[in-house]
Parts: sequence; C-alpha cells; structure tokens
Amino acid sequence: MTGGIAQLKHREPRPLRRALHQHRQPLEADFQQRPPATVAEAAARIEALTGMARKPTQVRQCLQALGIQPRTVGMIPAKADGAAQEASKKHMWSPA
Repeated sequence: MTGGIAQLKHREPRPLRRALHQHRQPLEADFQQRPPATVAEAAARIEALTGMARKPTQVRQCLQALGIQPRTVGMIPAKADGAAQEASKKHMWSPA
C-alpha cells in the first residue's frame, strides 16, 4: 500500500445527484399543467409519477428546484355579508 495514512484520509468529492433529477421534465410538465395545492399533494403525485416516496422537506426542495411554490390556501369568513362587501367595494374603489 502506498501513501500511508495520508492516502487513507484523502477523499475525492463526489458530485451530488438527486434521484428525482432524472424525472425533472415529467414532473415539471405535470406541475405546470396543474400546480399542487399542498406539499402532501405534490408528494403523492411525485410518488405516482416516479414510484419514489419522498418526505415533505424533500418535496419542498424539489418544488423549489423546479421553481414552483405550493398554492396558499385562504379562508373565507363564515358570516360574511356579501351585499355589504359589494357596497363597500363600490364605495372605496370608485373614482371620486
């Protein structure tokens, strides 16, 4: 054996290749056509398309690499008065 301890300590860095990288185009096309509403939905669709199960953190990283963000879900007040809101919009947004 040549090089001794110094040779044993030396490690060549390996390029990182993510397993989902080879499925980038089908995933991107599917998510562009119909963006996922949640990370859980994205994880389920990734598993259905590729057969690889991923945890939420990995799914978020994948979505970020694709340039896609999950949609933000909003709440609608249960006791909203539609007529009062429309009147308020007309009053506030009309040019004076």
